[in-house]
Amino acid sequence: MKRRTLLKAASAAGLMAAAPWTARSQSPAADSPGWRTFEVTTRLEITQPTGQVMAWVPLPLTQKTAWFETIANSIGGNAEKAEIVVDPIYGAGVAAARFKSGEAQPVVEVTSRFRTRDRLVTMLPGGAQTASAQELAVYLKPTELLPTDGIVSETAIKVTQGVTTDVDKARAIYDWVIENTQRNPATKGCGVGDIRRCWKPAR
Repeated sequence: MKRRTLLKAASAAGLMAAAPWTARSQSPAADSPGWRTFEVTTRLEITQPTGQVMAWVPLPLTQKTAWFETIANSIGGNAEKAEIVVDPIYGAGVAAARFKSGEAQPVVEVTSRFRTRDRLVTMLPGGAQTASAQELAVYLKPTELLPTDGIVSETAIKVTQGVTTDVDKARAIYDWVIENTQRNPATKGCGVGDIRRCWKPAR
């Protein structure tokens, strides 16, 4: 699902009022040291609906890791069709709801149960888990809105001059972003995250 398509559909769906989400924590089970279980409920009430109304609710991490595990997701409300959709590349999950035309008060409520525990990652050389070549390829591959050439690569090379390790390069880029950028919704490309278009006016 492309973010640009989602944004266009969301604006056509009318205003979405999200009731404050609620979270409940349970003590870890005796056989699961360090784990805590949570239940989070998100409720969307679409006001002033017009046309084909659709809504999306982000879900917790779909991948099972050593520190996080989704137990179950459920969808309630009065949607004509509701389903869980998982991005085939990055594994991001959303609850997608589509309401019948003319529904006066579209409502979707998503409840997620998951468990998590603390983790400690050291950034010292050799201390972190090494990603496989396949894992790195997924997250280093450029996309339509996140290119890795042109102004993006030129800026990265300039910012990391004289820096040798991957950790220090990442820190240098992070520091540069914090010091030199700010979110301005009026900037062209900001709404869809088009980084090349966002940077061009300031170059």
